[in-house]
Amino acid sequence: MALVRFLLVCVAAGAAFGADAETLLKQIARYEHGDPPAAVRELDALAYRAAGDPAAAAPLERLLVAFLESDATPAAKDAVVRNLSIVGTAASVPVLSRMLADPKTSDMARYALERIPAPEAAQALRGALARTDGLTRIGVVNTLGRRRDTASVPSIAPLLRAGDPDLASAAATALGNIGGPEARKALLEAPQDIAVAESLLKIAEQDLRSNRRAEAAAIYQRLQASTHPPVRTAALLGSAAANPQAALPELRAILRKAEDAGLQAAAIRSLAEMQNPEAGKLLMEGLAQAPAAARVQIVAAVDDRHQPGMLPWFTKAAEDSELAVRVAALQALGTHGGASAIPLLAARAASAEGSEREAARLSLARVRGPETDAAILSGIRTADPEVKVEFIRAAGERGIRSAPEVLLEAAKDPDTAVRQEAVRALRETAAPPHAPKLIALLQSAGAESERKELERTVAAAIRRSPKPSVESVLAAWRSESAVPVKASLLSVVGMIGAGEGLPMVREALQSGDSALQRAAILSMSEWPNTTPLEDLLQLAKSGGSLSQRVLALRGYVNLVRLPSSRTPAESARLLAPAMEAAPRPEEKKLVLAALQRFICPESLEMAKAAAADPAVAAEAKLAVSNLERGLSYRR
Repeated sequence: MALVRFLLVCVAAGAAFGADAETLLKQIARYEHGDPPAAVRELDALAYRAAGDPAAAAPLERLLVAFLESDATPAAKDAVVRNLSIVGTAASVPVLSRMLADPKTSDMARYALERIPAPEAAQALRGALARTDGLTRIGVVNTLGRRRDTASVPSIAPLLRAGDPDLASAAATALGNIGGPEARKALLEAPQDIAVAESLLKIAEQDLRSNRRAEAAAIYQRLQASTHPPVRTAALLGSAAANPQAALPELRAILRKAEDAGLQAAAIRSLAEMQNPEAGKLLMEGLAQAPAAARVQIVAAVDDRHQPGMLPWFTKAAEDSELAVRVAALQALGTHGGASAIPLLAARAASAEGSEREAARLSLARVRGPETDAAILSGIRTADPEVKVEFIRAAGERGIRSAPEVLLEAAKDPDTAVRQEAVRALRETAAPPHAPKLIALLQSAGAESERKELERTVAAAIRRSPKPSVESVLAAWRSESAVPVKASLLSVVGMIGAGEGLPMVREALQSGDSALQRAAILSMSEWPNTTPLEDLLQLAKSGGSLSQRVLALRGYVNLVRLPSSRTPAESARLLAPAMEAAPRPEEKKLVLAALQRFICPESLEMAKAAAADPAVAAEAKLAVSNLERGLSYRR
């Protein structure tokens, strides 16, 4: 009979709403969880479209209410209740209220009543408090809390002393969500447990946002006696926010204690957030009196304040007996230090080790402010060698544009470490106009290791030009007679890769000096483009010694492997003469490895042909397998 009544309602509503909802509800009537949800989803969409349009929502609501009174399956009613939460009004409350008392349907009824804005919905939930028990009653309390129903506070407050701890906890949570003077009073008078404390904290936060600082401060003061450490910590932070001046004595006392690390961390955080000179003084006291772990937190917290005038603070902390405190202070000086912190950072970078040295170097590289670069350059001129090295390192890492002239002088220093660090810093700062002086340093360098560093630095300086020119290198080549220096100049030309330098390299190849010939081949092998490709191939085919041919062929393969706009087939064809010219199995293996970068039929055919050579058969078969796999992916 219930289903018949539902069908009669469908007929009555059909003219006003249309047949879509009727059809869907008939399809849903025997719905079970796990069945295809298409009809349920369509009904959801229909409800969302009807929401906000009374002419559409009212007839749909009548259909849904009638459905809930039918003998449809529980799963079907559950799906329909979701839609009443969208289009439901006071008209839905009677049937939902009846469902509240039944544990089987209470949850679905609460879902809708929580969201229906009509006052009757809240009245129904309040009425259910007296006629439900167990989990059903707890659910009703939760729903009233989520509705923030202030009228239910007198009914919920007595439940704080219920014999059921779960019900008491739900009541406390609900009152915290509702808030307001009555809820605050009930929670303050209730037996204190974690749920009550958390709800009081929530109300105190609401009070703070509403500028009711006195009410918030009273709650926080009460909760500082809690036996739960997280509550005490939250209460301390809140108390400091509500009344900073009044909280200072308590914060001072906590700062000196080591028993509760969490509370101590909260005190430090509160003081650091206060825009109050007295708070800064307390933190300074803490830096002298607090335990080591707290001192680290103090430095980090003050670092986060980003307030001016903190340099003395961090300078003092950088002398702390605890390594972690010193490291934190040195890191903070990178933000707060300015030029006056430069000498301390450089000296510590030179004298300390491990994490302390790294912290000092990092801050020396990133400290900002007027005159910081000038202070670093002044240190390069005047400091002792160990500290001078750190100033030079910082100049390079900071990329100080005005540094090259000072660094060029440092590159002539009697101390080897100073010279080497200056050359490395010049690599980051020198520009093309500095190339002649750098080349002069290269020509006068006594050790090969220094020349190698200078080679890279000269090349880096010249490459900073939009159109790099090696004219200064060519001039030095023409006037230089020492073979080691000429070899270094060839290396510079190769790293730059300017076409005007290639005749110089070819000239070296024609010399009778094997060291220069080797340097020339290496120079072409370092070229950043394929300009000397043909030169290297000819050397690989008909060079003088075996070692020169091997060196040339390896350089040729490396240039072919450079990124280019060639097709894979074009690159493979460039490798074919290298395979023919390879003087030993090692070079053939090198070509086979390069082929696998260029996946194309041409590479595959070359690898298959190489498989007939017993000396490289295993490598060739592996290349064939990889190329075939790569080609199959591209089909």
